[in-house]
This record gives sequence, structure tokens and C-alpha cells, in this order.
Amino acid sequence: MSRQNPWAKHYQCVWHERAGDPRLPAWLRVAALGYGSHAANGHANFKPGQIGLVLGAVSADTGEVCRMDKGSVQRAIRTAIEYGWLTPASGARCLVVPGHAINGGLGGNADSECPQHRGPNKGRHSVPTYALKVVN
Repeated sequence: MSRQNPWAKHYQCVWHERAGDPRLPAWLRVAALGYGSHAANGHANFKPGQIGLVLGAVSADTGEVCRMDKGSVQRAIRTAIEYGWLTPASGARCLVVPGHAINGGLGGNADSECPQHRGPNKGRHSVPTYALKVVN
């Protein structure tokens, strides 16, 4: 018997809004940023420091946005990977959404080359780490 895998569309702007919600944990915010920014190939490219700016906080004293430090950004990405929301190919310059989780995105096509990974779909169709665990 084959298992059905129903799907629904999502709006990427809603994921962007979630990425900016300081009430959520950093790993979920960075995953939401990936879902809100990915192209059809599952890759979401960023400039250096851009993810830290999105995950940053507003200073109560000055009203300025303070970037999240690089170490905290890396921890958030690693945790999102561990929980299966992003693939192991993800990093601070490119968040990669698992291929089994999405279809379509902001431009390009599923076979578009990623400028950060220098190849089509590198990491997109990785099996999430949680799927590899054997449950008795």
C-alpha cells in the first residue's frame, strides 16, 4: 500500500514574519527564514551577516537593531539541521530547505545552480537526520 503525501501551498511572506518574531527560539526563526526565502531549488542565499541581522534584537536603550553574533547564528542553524527543518548543507550564506518539504519558491527552477554550493540542488534532497533514527 502506498502512503499518500498530501500537500498545501504556503506563503513565504508569512515565514518571513515568523523569522522576525523574537518570542520564538533562534533555531525556529532561522528555519522560518529559510522557508520564507528559498528559491525553487530549495536554497536561500544571504549576504555575510544578513541572517544575524534578521535574528537580531532591538536595543531597548537606543532603538537600534543589534545583530545576533556569529556563534549564536551557527548554533541556531545547527539546531534547525538537527531537528530536520534544514539540511546539513545549510550555513550562514545559504539555508537549504529539505526537498521533501517544499515545492516551488522565489524564482528559478528546481534544477537551478546555487551560487554558494556551486552545483544544482546540493543538499536539497538529503534525508533529514531524524528520519535516520530507528524507533522500536
